[in-house]
Amino acid sequence: MPYKDRDKARLCVRKAIWRIKQEVLLQYSCKEYPVCAHCGETDIKVLQIDHIKGNGKEERKKFKVSAGHNFYKRLKKVGFPEGYQVLCANCNQRKTYDERNLFAGVLI
Repeated sequence: MPYKDRDKARLCVRKAIWRIKQEVLLQYSCKEYPVCAHCGETDIKVLQIDHIKGNGKEERKKFKVSAGHNFYKRLKKVGFPEGYQVLCANCNQRKTYDERNLFAGVLI
């Protein structure tokens, strides 16, 4: 019996995490539904919040919050501040590479 209760609790937590992610992505999307600001991807499973200035690491350290749902909860708690956008995982990674010039001069 305890396993069923544990599974039920895990399911409730997953649903809560999913709801906060949807709410935050919707708040920062440029449309009335969650969408990547660069390529238009709408699959919420691959959408992420991007720090427009690229200062995510410093901000997470400053506010002592990890990425993911804890970060989403913080954004909601402080009233959805400016400086963020929705990107898909590919566009977010591409932006990181471009900002750091990781492949400058490298033929791929």
